[in-house]
Amino acid sequence: MEFFISGLPMLACGFIIGFLICYSGVGGGALVIPAAILFFGMPPSIAIGTASIYAATTKIVAGVEHWRIGNVPWKLCGIFIVAAAPGVLLAAVPINYFSQQEGAEEIQTLLRYLVAAAIALSLIGGQLRTKEGVKVSRPLFVITAFFIGAMMGATGIGGGILIIPALFLLSDESAKRIVGASIIIALVLSSLAALIYAGGGQIDYVFAGWMLVGSLLAIAPASIALRRSSQTIVRKILNVLIVIALILMLWGEIN
Repeated sequence: MEFFISGLPMLACGFIIGFLICYSGVGGGALVIPAAILFFGMPPSIAIGTASIYAATTKIVAGVEHWRIGNVPWKLCGIFIVAAAPGVLLAAVPINYFSQQEGAEEIQTLLRYLVAAAIALSLIGGQLRTKEGVKVSRPLFVITAFFIGAMMGATGIGGGILIIPALFLLSDESAKRIVGASIIIALVLSSLAALIYAGGGQIDYVFAGWMLVGSLLAIAPASIALRRSSQTIVRKILNVLIVIALILMLWGEIN
């Protein structure tokens, strides 16, 4: 009984975030990490690791569905993942290591600022609207994928919200197949980051479990709300909430 009562705040948080993700399509990292840090006092490194495993788990069902209906351009996914994976490793491995050493407070402060910068960048990326049919050089594709991988490895943020605009710019796939590709890519990269952080004990499995249960409970009401109203207002409210969380994170460090 005590375990259930103590988990209610995390369950409620997971429900709210799951509802917003299902309703708006915005990625979870920009929501989960600020919530873990601001409301549950989680160190940034553990928040990042926990958000990575949360993101990977929540994308499994969606990934299988897009694969089933043929919305996954596997060659595009493969090239992006191969280019991005070294970025994940290069960022996550040293962060995971130094977060466990003496004087790790400075690393946690640095991570807090990195997360804030990633949230700001993801907000910008989420506003990008590009035309389909644009294709650029392979080197630029590789560099962009590597950068997104490094951001995901260092901050747990940048999955769908940056991968989708990048794929619009870097490929000539249709919008539906780009969404499918972004889910598979984010699933693999988030899983890789989660494995690295798990190896260093940087994941709060209880928090992740309650959040996942709450998110699953939110799927049905979010689907009903999505059929009955417009996404525009919710997206605007969501962006305001993320900006407020960003300001609170920075304000906490300044003061």
